[in-house]
Amino acid sequence: MFKNINLKTVAVTLVVITFFLPVSLKAQDTLIINLSSAIDSAMNNNSKILRYKQAVYEKKELKKASTGNYFPSIDLLGGYSYLSENPEVNMSKIKGSVDDIFGKYGSYIAGELGLSDDAQEVIYNKIVNGLEQLPAYNIVIDQQGYPNLNIVAKQPLFLGGKITAGRKFADAEYEYSNAEYKKITNEVTKEVIKRYYGVVLLKSVVEVRKEVVKGMKRHERDAERAIEIGVIPSHELLRAKVAVANAERDLIDDENKLDLAKLALKYSLGVPESTELVIKDSLTFKLVTYDVDNLKTITESKQPVFNMIETTHFLHAGVRIVEMGGTWQDVMPDIYKLLILFGVFSLLAAWRLKYLKNKCTSEKIRFATA
Repeated sequence: MFKNINLKTVAVTLVVITFFLPVSLKAQDTLIINLSSAIDSAMNNNSKILRYKQAVYEKKELKKASTGNYFPSIDLLGGYSYLSENPEVNMSKIKGSVDDIFGKYGSYIAGELGLSDDAQEVIYNKIVNGLEQLPAYNIVIDQQGYPNLNIVAKQPLFLGGKITAGRKFADAEYEYSNAEYKKITNEVTKEVIKRYYGVVLLKSVVEVRKEVVKGMKRHERDAERAIEIGVIPSHELLRAKVAVANAERDLIDDENKLDLAKLALKYSLGVPESTELVIKDSLTFKLVTYDVDNLKTITESKQPVFNMIETTHFLHAGVRIVEMGGTWQDVMPDIYKLLILFGVFSLLAAWRLKYLKNKCTSEKIRFATA
């Protein structure tokens, strides 16, 4: 019986099965969830929420960067220069000063030796006159490579309110992004709840469909027995078979709908398609009453869309402020000039009035004396 079996083929097959079996088992993870854990999974793994969370983080960092515009900026520039020839210093421009230095040095030595002032002056003149006879030789610097490092610090003093307006604009953008993130969070939460309970509902429907199929098959068996004993006509069996076929078709349709609903829920949760979802909840009826006015108040205070509308108005106003800031930045120097001129004319006018007042006082005193 086993003569034609190739043992090498069996061994290779067993090795392949042993190698791929753990991969197949790991490829399909099981996730047991309820509504709360489903929402938590969506908050941590949903691609849309992660994208908007990253946008909030970027706006937060831009807000910090806008604060840094108040502080000085430091630029560090470095480089290396290499000259093809050794540089030379033109001594004709400084030879007179160098000669004077040597003359003063000789005069100082003469003073240290105790010579008189006249002798010191004679030594100074001889050194300077002697050095003047020499030509101004250029000094050659024996170096061709020169590394350099430059540090530049800039402190903004007046930009027409641009920095403050930019800071407020960054704050508004951060608030808008945060409100948008909350809005997306609410939308994803609503989507998860809707799809989660859709899966729960379809799961219950599939269970009911299975019970219906079982009942239709039981009815088919009962019809067969009834026909055998002659209680009902034979065409009733055909009706029973049609009922079973319709029930099975409805079951297959609802099972496909359940698979699609689970796939949509997996997308909302941000889990791989290969994950097997196990739903713990079931549908139960519970009467809940709501106060419409209270819901309206909560919506107006908590709904991030209203905050986004207010922030949008502020952003438009911030753009206008930044534009006006640039205009004021150009106009303010001229205003400063006018203020300075006004101050000068005011001082001159005050000095002139004081002069005329003193002159009138002296005239009155002279008139009274006369």
